[in-house]
Amino acid sequence: AADNGHTGAMNRMALMYLFGRGVDKDVNKALKLLETAAARGSESSRLFLGVIYLEGEFVKQDADLAKSHFTKVKHLKKAQQYLNNWDAEVKKYPATK
Repeated sequence: AADNGHTGAMNRMALMYLFGRGVDKDVNKALKLLETAAARGSESSRLFLGVIYLEGEFVKQDADLAKSHFTKVKHLKKAQQYLNNWDAEVKKYPATK
Protein backbone atom coordinates (compact mmCIF):
# COMPACT_ATOMS: atom_id res chain seq x y z
CA ALA A 1 0.00 0.00 0.00
CA ALA A 2 2.87 2.39 0.77
CA ASP A 3 4.37 1.68 -2.66
CA ASN A 4 1.00 2.61 -4.18
CA GLY A 5 0.94 6.00 -2.46
CA HIS A 6 -1.40 5.28 0.47
CA THR A 7 -0.26 7.95 2.92
CA GLY A 8 -1.39 6.06 6.02
CA ALA A 9 0.68 3.06 4.95
CA MET A 10 3.58 5.38 4.16
CA ASN A 11 3.40 6.76 7.71
CA ARG A 12 3.40 3.28 9.22
CA MET A 13 6.31 2.14 7.05
CA ALA A 14 8.23 5.30 7.90
CA LEU A 15 7.86 4.60 11.62
CA MET A 16 8.98 1.00 11.06
CA TYR A 17 12.12 2.27 9.31
CA LEU A 18 12.68 4.99 11.89
CA PHE A 19 12.64 2.56 14.81
CA GLY A 20 13.82 -0.59 13.01
CA ARG A 21 10.62 -2.53 13.69
CA GLY A 22 10.37 -5.52 11.33
CA VAL A 23 12.86 -3.89 8.93
CA ASP A 24 16.42 -2.66 9.16
CA LYS A 25 16.52 0.80 10.69
CA ASP A 26 16.88 3.39 7.93
CA VAL A 27 16.27 7.00 8.90
CA ASN A 28 16.71 8.23 5.32
CA LYS A 29 13.98 5.91 4.03
CA ALA A 30 11.74 6.96 6.91
CA LEU A 31 12.21 10.66 6.15
CA LYS A 32 11.64 10.14 2.44
CA LEU A 33 8.38 8.31 3.12
CA LEU A 34 7.21 10.98 5.56
CA GLU A 35 8.14 13.81 3.22
CA THR A 36 6.37 12.14 0.30
CA ALA A 37 3.26 11.52 2.37
CA ALA A 38 3.33 15.10 3.67
CA ALA A 39 3.60 16.41 0.12
CA ARG A 40 0.52 14.35 -0.70
CA GLY A 41 -1.41 16.00 2.11
CA SER A 42 -0.81 13.74 5.09
CA GLU A 43 -1.20 15.84 8.20
CA SER A 44 0.12 13.02 10.38
CA SER A 45 3.33 13.03 8.37
CA ARG A 46 3.71 16.77 8.88
CA LEU A 47 3.24 16.31 12.60
CA PHE A 48 5.77 13.44 12.72
CA LEU A 49 8.29 15.51 10.75
CA GLY A 50 7.80 18.43 13.11
CA VAL A 51 8.51 16.24 16.12
CA ILE A 52 11.49 14.57 14.48
CA TYR A 53 13.13 17.87 13.59
CA LEU A 54 12.28 19.47 16.93
CA GLU A 55 13.67 16.64 19.04
CA GLY A 56 16.72 16.00 16.89
CA GLU A 57 16.95 12.37 17.97
CA PHE A 58 17.16 10.85 14.47
CA VAL A 59 18.33 13.88 12.50
CA LYS A 60 20.19 17.09 13.15
CA GLN A 61 17.81 19.29 15.08
CA ASP A 62 16.24 22.00 12.96
CA ALA A 63 13.79 24.09 14.97
CA ASP A 64 12.90 26.28 12.00
CA LEU A 65 11.97 23.27 9.88
CA ALA A 66 10.06 21.75 12.79
CA LYS A 67 8.09 24.96 13.27
CA SER A 68 7.35 25.09 9.55
CA HIS A 69 5.85 21.60 9.65
CA PHE A 70 3.79 22.40 12.75
CA THR A 71 2.56 25.66 11.21
CA LYS A 72 1.27 23.84 8.13
CA VAL A 73 -0.99 21.73 10.37
CA LYS A 74 -1.63 24.30 13.10
CA HIS A 75 -5.32 23.40 13.16
CA LEU A 76 -4.34 20.06 14.73
CA LYS A 77 -4.47 20.19 18.52
CA LYS A 78 -1.01 18.65 19.01
CA ALA A 79 0.64 21.02 16.51
CA GLN A 80 -1.07 23.98 18.16
CA GLN A 81 0.25 22.85 21.55
CA TYR A 82 3.80 22.82 20.21
CA LEU A 83 3.37 26.24 18.63
CA ASN A 84 1.71 27.78 21.70
CA ASN A 85 4.61 26.65 23.89
CA TRP A 86 7.34 27.01 21.27
CA ASP A 87 10.10 28.56 23.41
CA ALA A 88 9.64 25.96 26.14
CA GLU A 89 9.51 23.13 23.60
CA VAL A 90 12.76 24.20 21.96
CA LYS A 91 14.46 24.39 25.36
CA LYS A 92 13.43 20.79 26.11
CA TYR A 93 15.54 19.57 23.20
CA PRO A 94 18.91 21.30 23.14
CA ALA A 95 20.74 20.76 19.87
CA THR A 96 23.00 17.75 20.28
CA LYS A 97 23.93 16.82 16.72
